[in-house]
Amino acid sequence: MKARSHSVVFLAGLFLFVVVAASSRLSAGQLRLRLVDEKGQTVPRAQAEVLLTVWGDIHRHPLVVEGEFVVVSTEASAVDRWWPELAGQAWAEAQILIKAPGYAPIKSDPAPWFRIVDREADCVRRASVRFPRHEPFEIEIGESVVRDFRLRRPQQRSIRAASEDGRPISGWPVEAFMFWSNENHCGHPSGIDFLTKAFTDENGAIQVPDGEFEYLLSFPELRDAEIVGNSEYDNFRHQVIRRLEEPIVPIIIRRWQPVTIGLRFTMDGKPIAGQHLSGSVRGCPCGACSGPLGETDTDGTVKLELHRERYQSLTLGGPEYDKVFWEVDPLIFRTSQLVEVELRTSPMGLQELWKEARSFSQPRDFADPARQSDQVDSSVRLIRNRHFNGGPAGKILEYPSQLVVEPTGWPETTAAIPGEASDAVVLASVDGFSTFLSEDQTRIYREYSLIVRETIGASRRAGIASGSAVTAIRAGGWLKWTEGPGLRFQVLGQGFPHERELYLFFLKW
Repeated sequence: MKARSHSVVFLAGLFLFVVVAASSRLSAGQLRLRLVDEKGQTVPRAQAEVLLTVWGDIHRHPLVVEGEFVVVSTEASAVDRWWPELAGQAWAEAQILIKAPGYAPIKSDPAPWFRIVDREADCVRRASVRFPRHEPFEIEIGESVVRDFRLRRPQQRSIRAASEDGRPISGWPVEAFMFWSNENHCGHPSGIDFLTKAFTDENGAIQVPDGEFEYLLSFPELRDAEIVGNSEYDNFRHQVIRRLEEPIVPIIIRRWQPVTIGLRFTMDGKPIAGQHLSGSVRGCPCGACSGPLGETDTDGTVKLELHRERYQSLTLGGPEYDKVFWEVDPLIFRTSQLVEVELRTSPMGLQELWKEARSFSQPRDFADPARQSDQVDSSVRLIRNRHFNGGPAGKILEYPSQLVVEPTGWPETTAAIPGEASDAVVLASVDGFSTFLSEDQTRIYREYSLIVRETIGASRRAGIASGSAVTAIRAGGWLKWTEGPGLRFQVLGQGFPHERELYLFFLKW
């Protein structure tokens, strides 16, 4: 790779650490790092380089080493000399890597480096650097400093792959890399240095070279399983990115169990035949990981055997995949089962109904009914629960659609300002709310505690005046349970009142 002249400055900022008064000749704008071991003895024959990440690309450049000193320019012009083709670009971050025979290599954390450009807001005049085992340090642009920098001897380092019950996983191939960048559109690990490749032994272990940096551990045979505590993205990549700070680092593997599910779709009571069910892979960074899993038969049924952890969502759509009729997170399926999914059309059409429902932003507040106290008598609660029976999509906790949409005829058949149909119109603030299930568990409804500020027009209900408290009840809302994601029941075309905000309410008894 062609040597570029941009890293010297940042470099300088990156090497900062342990302050030591030392006698050494300084040139203008230099940071000289004096390499010493744990006993304070100087370390000769070291090598050092700067690693630069620019969006979608990586660059590296050797640093000057004079005896036991690593030399880094702190002048902004050094950057232009190293990498003139990057001048004016929005650089990401740089890191410093130092190696010496008989010592563990060490790499700094990513950090912005020195730059002077036309826009003052984009200039970097002070750099801060963090190395493992060293206190963070700052240095000014153009500053000249000499500092001691400690290297340590390598230690034995290994990883151990095991299942959740502690049994070792032997015979697995593992590749180990020093990791320093995945700054690109799809998060592909572009900045990695190969360390070793081996198969886990009978104890599930492999040894890896010791280093003070982040490792990328690749498990190419991680199929139908995930690494416990890992991110969805890293599980998608079959990799772990982390520091290895213990002599033996456990990697716990959770194997997925397949489930067999059947989904029968009906629309207005009629089977939905010939519709595609597709799956979107969990953790996919580029949005290009969806594909067909099946198609509904003449009875509207599609049967699948799948690992539910693999997919972020299952989606029912038409031949064009931009049309979405129904979507679910498959983690809600606890056991193998047959699920009836009943959909209803609306005057505006099913696709438009779905788009409207998805356009609502998630409310800032939602409730866990298992943790809230009921303020009304049990007989009153039973009456209210029964009022909301007969929801459109079956039992909400059994039919695992996270978003259930019930068309209400609004705004086609209901006035935009339904004053004539209301018993009272009030300007009121929301003091709080509670969320409940109907008796047959087919609807979610909310009770809002309102404080009336003003009545609008003549009320058909006595006792409503400024300052009075009113309980308003309406279908729709969220339920959050201790297990699984929240379940939402959305009434189409009607938003969610938020606590401590003021609204105009149209009330009917």
